[in-house]
Amino acid sequence: MSPLRPILGLASLGLILATVRATGRGSPVAPAAFLHHADPIHAAQPGSDTAQARALLGALRGANAVQCELALHALHNSYTTRIENPVPDRRPEAWALVSWASRRIRDPLAVPALAAALHDGDPCVRRAAARLLGGSKLPAARTRLVEALRDPEPLVRQLAALGLGFGSDPAAVTPLVRALEDRDAGVRSAAAWALGALH
Repeated sequence: MSPLRPILGLASLGLILATVRATGRGSPVAPAAFLHHADPIHAAQPGSDTAQARALLGALRGANAVQCELALHALHNSYTTRIENPVPDRRPEAWALVSWASRRIRDPLAVPALAAALHDGDPCVRRAAARLLGGSKLPAARTRLVEALRDPEPLVRQLAALGLGFGSDPAAVTPLVRALEDRDAGVRSAAAWALGALH
């Protein structure tokens, strides 16, 4: 993968979130909530990941299909890559939120907020929540991802399966084996990959 792809992907995430807000959809991002966390390398302060996650998911709520797909693609690019200065737009609200999205969630206090988002009526919010939980590698996230394997939206189930593959919990094997029989080919493929990654 080109080293520029994650950078371009996260820059596009900032642009997409700005577009969603500009078109009147999604929730505005409050800059004050993010100013203390503008450096993606610094460890999370307790509770800060919860605020960031809620802001990101709120910004995605109401996104159209194209905006959602591009935003989720940008998040995929940063699963394992640490990004430095990914956003040309240096406004605090844009820089802080997208910088936060470029790193792994480490605060277990964020799990309940993300788990609640897995039950949101907006499929894009559920997809993003599954992606963030999967990238976190927090033990508490595993149970939530297993539950997300039953989501009615195939793309949520697919991200849940991928997230389980990024963990190291042997308890994920049984639900992933069941996911091999999912009616959606993308979910079956993600489950197969995850099982291979766990072994």
